[in-house]
Amino acid sequence: MERRPQVFISSTYRDLVEERREIMQALLELDCMPAGMELFPATNVDAWTLIKRVIDDCDYYLLVLGNRYGSLSDEGISYTEKEYDYALATGKPIVSFLHENPTSLPVSRSEVDMALADKLEHLKAKVQKKLVKFWRTPEQLGSVVSRSLVRLMKDYPAEGWVRGRHAATQAMLQELSNLRVQVAEMELEKAKILSSIKTSTYRFASGSERANISCSAVFSDDIFGAATYGATWEPTWDQLFGILSNAIYEESSSQDFLQELLEEVIPDGELKPIDTAFPRPIPDRLSVSSESMRLILIQFSALEYMKRFTHPETGNWCWKLTPEGERRYLATHAVASDKDASVED
Repeated sequence: MERRPQVFISSTYRDLVEERREIMQALLELDCMPAGMELFPATNVDAWTLIKRVIDDCDYYLLVLGNRYGSLSDEGISYTEKEYDYALATGKPIVSFLHENPTSLPVSRSEVDMALADKLEHLKAKVQKKLVKFWRTPEQLGSVVSRSLVRLMKDYPAEGWVRGRHAATQAMLQELSNLRVQVAEMELEKAKILSSIKTSTYRFASGSERANISCSAVFSDDIFGAATYGATWEPTWDQLFGILSNAIYEESSSQDFLQELLEEVIPDGELKPIDTAFPRPIPDRLSVSSESMRLILIQFSALEYMKRFTHPETGNWCWKLTPEGERRYLATHAVASDKDASVED
């Protein structure tokens, strides 16, 4: 299976642009994937978090030092040294490339600040405790990187990146097959549970059994203004389903719409006052409690008469009849034959 190792290139930038170009060319010729600051995407993630993430994803770490220490981080050390320390701490295979004669480099590519020059010498001393190669020209650096990386990949085989179509090993395919069997078994168990629930819907109140709907009745007069009183309504579940199914047989409806519908059709005389001071039989305004409305919809969902879904255009929750609900609706609204079913034509 073809694998492409990813290699992090760490160095100062403006003084080593040509050298970095040679390194990237060498890596590409070795079928490696280079990763460096010039390849980083624009992102809202802070620079150091992004750098660590890229180093973590890489298989190898290359450090290139000329005669510049580089820009400082908040800790007072250069990002180049900080990257090296992080790669060292995380156990990345590392190879470093130091300029053979840094004093020969022009001033524009050298460190003129003595404090930073001292930090650079300290970094070089630290780096030379590990594998180090030397270079003089960009072209020579590209050649040295190629030879060194070939050796590094041999000593430390990398996980690398693979094409998606090659990623599935035989073991993975077997695991996928096992997972498919498990999913099928879970689906079968789920079907059994749903079937069990469906055959036991007799446990849910329905038909001629009565619901208990909490309401608020508002009365107004010129002297005391508006006053609210508690009341209940006790329709049968068939009565409730008849009202709501009429509204959603041809089009789905929101919970708010269904609640408003119920409030408009509660028959006169079926309201039972809770408060003894109920002024008169018919209130000026009547509200069904949200808790009662929620209970009604839960009940019809449990009976598999209705189901909730997301409206494709508005994105709001709406209710519609299930196939079982449609059958029940048609059975109660269609005209029944007066002919004996046992009599053949």
